[in-house]
Amino acid sequence: MRTLLQLRHVPPALTVAVLLFAFALGTPRAASPAASAAQGDFAGFVDIGAGRRLYLECRGTGSPVVVLEAGYRSSARIWSEDLHQSGALRTMVLAGVAVFTRVCAYDRPGTVAVLNDNVRQSRSDPVPMPRTAVDVVADLLGLVLVDAYSEMLETLLTPERWAALVRLNVRSGSDTVKPIPSYGDLETIGYGKDNAVMRQAAATTPLGPMPLAVLAHARPFDLPKEAEGFSSDALESVLRAANENLATLVPNARFFVAKESGHDIHQDQPELVIEAIRQVVVGVRHPATWYDLTSCCAK
Repeated sequence: MRTLLQLRHVPPALTVAVLLFAFALGTPRAASPAASAAQGDFAGFVDIGAGRRLYLECRGTGSPVVVLEAGYRSSARIWSEDLHQSGALRTMVLAGVAVFTRVCAYDRPGTVAVLNDNVRQSRSDPVPMPRTAVDVVADLLGLVLVDAYSEMLETLLTPERWAALVRLNVRSGSDTVKPIPSYGDLETIGYGKDNAVMRQAAATTPLGPMPLAVLAHARPFDLPKEAEGFSSDALESVLRAANENLATLVPNARFFVAKESGHDIHQDQPELVIEAIRQVVVGVRHPATWYDLTSCCAK
């Protein structure tokens, strides 16, 4: 587990979620007046109102537009830069998806990327912390995916075990507002505190039929010495169940296990994430292919 800035990786689970839709972006604020966030390659600020700007990067052309949403406290760099610095030249997710459709990623306020122990701060304007899921959703015109994962975990655990998992996250720093030098507050959203909001949203606006791919990690995570009674095997079991349940949100969702990945599948196996997104994009463009296993699984 990283200790720098107490970046949260507990519970150590990742579902790669991809939003596919056409959307209108805000007003670009870039060095060139010809720059546009709606077309062509773009990297710069987008004015979202109330005197605030988000940093947005878009590449590629085509529809549907893929919006990449980074995990808690992770900036958009996790989609575009090889933070593992493996030595081999690798195509990361943003560049790989841009080959076949338009793709965008943005920095939420207070997010970071860590490269060689150097903290690279969010490029979006800072905001006071803590925040709520509603605040996060509002940032990108109500089109941002928020974390439904903790709500799924809560339904799979007894109240006592759920309380222990919350304590484990809180102790790891998930709910603690920390400063980022020369920036502002580190992203902070209370672990599990928005589960009721997520349950209400799921009940009132359930997902309709659509192509959906869910990825789950395979490599178990190191737990702290004081893990609230959770063994690695026990925690991995419930995390896998939560991922599998996400794949039941719509009919015919595809479920992949990233056999060589830990928490950051998009860094460990970016090629797998790119392929899952490609299948979803093809399914959106040609819905009949989503149900054709030969077509979907040729690669």
